[in-house]
Amino acid sequence: MKYSKHVVAWITTIIIPIDSSTTLTSQVFCNAGSVYENKETNGLSHFLEHMFFKGWKRYPTMESIAKTLDAIGAEHNAYTSDYIASYYVKSSPEHRKIWLDVLSDMICNATFPEEEIKKETGVILQELQMYKDQPRHEMLKHAKQWYHGDNAYGWPIIGTEETIQSVTSESLHTHKNALYTKDNMIIVIAGKIDNEEDILNMISEHFKDLGETTTLQKAPYNNYKPSESSSKLVQWINQSHLVMFADGIPMQSEKQATAAKLLANILGGTTSSKLWMEIREKLGLCYYVGARHSSNLDFGQFSVSAGLDKKQLQIWIDAIELILKQASEGELTREDFELAKNNYLGSLQMGLETSDAIADRVGYRYMMKKEIKTLEEIMEQYKAVTYEEVMNLCKMLEKSNWYTYWIE
Repeated sequence: MKYSKHVVAWITTIIIPIDSSTTLTSQVFCNAGSVYENKETNGLSHFLEHMFFKGWKRYPTMESIAKTLDAIGAEHNAYTSDYIASYYVKSSPEHRKIWLDVLSDMICNATFPEEEIKKETGVILQELQMYKDQPRHEMLKHAKQWYHGDNAYGWPIIGTEETIQSVTSESLHTHKNALYTKDNMIIVIAGKIDNEEDILNMISEHFKDLGETTTLQKAPYNNYKPSESSSKLVQWINQSHLVMFADGIPMQSEKQATAAKLLANILGGTTSSKLWMEIREKLGLCYYVGARHSSNLDFGQFSVSAGLDKKQLQIWIDAIELILKQASEGELTREDFELAKNNYLGSLQMGLETSDAIADRVGYRYMMKKEIKTLEEIMEQYKAVTYEEVMNLCKMLEKSNWYTYWIE
């Protein structure tokens, strides 16, 4: 994967030519996730994401936006996470002038009309109710706050009914102007590029009037932990859902974080993993079960999750704790390690086949670490991990390090 990095109109811009691609993706990333909120503004970043599609200077209505993008067969979407908000348009390369115009008008000239805010409040409240009807999602939302505490790292990204209903045009403009600035965002262009200079010139022209300096910092991370090692939420549902958390490796310790991902893959990342084979295939206790390791700026985290029969909850907990105990004592083989590594390498390649997937991975990493790694460099990073390095992390899986939350 080749790339070039530029500073255009004071905005870091990354160009990734993909000769085999038939599409072109433009994606904007901004440090504007939910960790930039306080108790009163919780959910504002997500609400802002919705409202960015509700009218701008050159495209004043949602209908004009939708028709413009639909007329060129473009895909467009956005997401808000704990740290990042991101917006992308993907289409055939010849339409780059249209989607760059659309994307820049969105970021620079969003209007946030009050009548649209009222309508979108209802939409987001329905989104909130939809999630409440999904026990697994509801469990993860409550588990996150229980584990991280009553702060920006524990609050739901979508917000609460009260904070959603309190959003105004003024609060959206204030939040947007504080965070969507040239020093706090990047633009990634990936795919079939036949005129890089033309794209850079258009970015320079379209984004030149954006604010220059952010005025809002993310909330401090205080490494909160629950006072008890387990908790539960009781609801009238047919199936229990459970998640277990343990501290992992933060993003800054990249070599260890890479090893931690492989350790989680051994435990529950594949259909031949320890958890899947024991809990689902041998014992038949669940439909889904898995493990993962996530690395963030401020913390790393192992997690294990499953959905299972309420009557067999304790059997499942005993079974998973046995697997974790065996792993913490080093009962993982070189065969386990090699299988997990090869699986991860294959998944990496398949996960980066399209222009939007590449743009998203490169952009997210740059926002988090201010560096770019090619697919080849990432693969070499995983290939370099040794069995001994993974085994050195197994002590992190000891029972005393885990916190368990479930809904039943």
